[in-house]
Amino acid sequence: MQTLDRGWPSRTSHARVLGGLLMLLAVLALVACNGGGDNTATDTPGPTVVASGTLAPTAAPGAGDFEKLAASYAAGVDGRVKYSIDSKNFGVHPQGTWVTYRREGEIREDWEQDANGYLEKSVAIIANDGFFFCSETPSLVTCDEQPSAKELEVILLLFTTVKDYPGALLNGVAPYTVADLPGETIAGEETACFDVTVDGRIGGGPEGAEKVKFCFREDGTLLKYERIVTFTDPSQPEAWLNAIAQEVGDASPGDFVVPGSPTQPAG
Repeated sequence: MQTLDRGWPSRTSHARVLGGLLMLLAVLALVACNGGGDNTATDTPGPTVVASGTLAPTAAPGAGDFEKLAASYAAGVDGRVKYSIDSKNFGVHPQGTWVTYRREGEIREDWEQDANGYLEKSVAIIANDGFFFCSETPSLVTCDEQPSAKELEVILLLFTTVKDYPGALLNGVAPYTVADLPGETIAGEETACFDVTVDGRIGGGPEGAEKVKFCFREDGTLLKYERIVTFTDPSQPEAWLNAIAQEVGDASPGDFVVPGSPTQPAG
């Protein structure tokens, strides 16, 4: 364990951060929940949209640009992307910063939010022949080596609602139509953008329809995801979740160095 003395009082613990993430994960699993107030872990979760361990979907012969870029994204693209996350009526209304790192099979994801009046960051790393979970506050960094990737799912599953969506469309989970949009410059990168209208729901939840705006870089890196869910029940307001890239770059070996001296897994 590495302690950072920056003058702030220690106001949280590793267990508290993990517990908060577990609640967020449980509610996000519903994908888009009943509108209005915040929801609790008693909400019934919906299924994830792509089964863990399955092969990444591919674009069919003659597929359009959207399908080709979605397939590239689903297969995994090396690099570092920092996303701004914002939402309304979507799970526990997550707002914060999500950073993804991919490099030659190594994976890291960070989730940072201001949940208690100060920034809390949770980090999952699969690299250097190990699995590591870290939590950071202004006064403390703790890292634990884990016995398997399963223990990192509290981070790695947080935004399957974003990561699995292109693959779910390619797998035919629900019928959809695609409309080309003008390209945009996002985080200094040129993109191709599309409006995707889904007849139904992706990932479970109350009945309705969905529309998502996607913008991809030419290698398949996802730089914009703006998802709106309109429910069949008119008493439920629209739900939306946005993930918009703020920074894009290469992932370096240093990104996969554990930020604190890790404790060893039990047993």
